[in-house]
Amino acid sequence: AVFVSAFLYLPQPALALYPEKGDFVILGREENNQLIDEKINLKATAGVCDAILSSVKSGTTVLVLDTKTVDAKKFYIVSTTGKDGGMMGWIGEEYIHEILPAPPQE
Repeated sequence: AVFVSAFLYLPQPALALYPEKGDFVILGREENNQLIDEKINLKATAGVCDAILSSVKSGTTVLVLDTKTVDAKKFYIVSTTGKDGGMMGWIGEEYIHEILPAPPQE
């Protein structure tokens, strides 16, 4: 019984999140249940190696403009919104932290 109860407390693997065109998402990766404080590069095309257009801080909310799959990995072209204007670029699926149920309130 001790083995079974200890097994129940193992951390669950993160569920893959697949937003669709028009969804608002929060960008970032987690480590030890906390958002990693990092810059996320927005790239010119969907793929691993490419020109970086700009970067945003983890925790930034963006709008998904479109999706693409390259070599079985999902990529999303996203755009920032708000008073700072919009930056746009492609990110990999590992940077989708949360899909928001409704657009953020300004």
